[in-house]
Amino acid sequence: MPPAGKKPAAPKKKPAKDSTPPDFTVELEDAAGHVARVPLSEFGAVRRPLETYIYRRKGKDKTQFPTLAEPVLQTYVMPAARFVASNAQFEMTMLKSIRLVFDRTRANAIMLDDVGISNLAR
Repeated sequence: MPPAGKKPAAPKKKPAKDSTPPDFTVELEDAAGHVARVPLSEFGAVRRPLETYIYRRKGKDKTQFPTLAEPVLQTYVMPAARFVASNAQFEMTMLKSIRLVFDRTRANAIMLDDVGISNLAR
């Protein structure tokens, strides 16, 4: 019990978990310098890592693993027509560069693998 005249300390609140899904802009540039920008979220939902527990004893996971998050790997198909629609001057056949612009939400890290371009219109 606190001394007379003093209020008990308020219990510490845990910070709220960030539930905002990460998002960024995919930017394509052609040889003439025309840029087309589209948010990744337009091609599908962006998932946050899942928090998972392996052990059944409370607190044991945190002592055995550095993080409780498991990545959620996803595949996105980004039709060229969507980029052309964002900038009619952009010429996909003259593609010079692909950039990921982290301008939409704050994220500490992303995992990226197997970036490819294909001609599926045959």
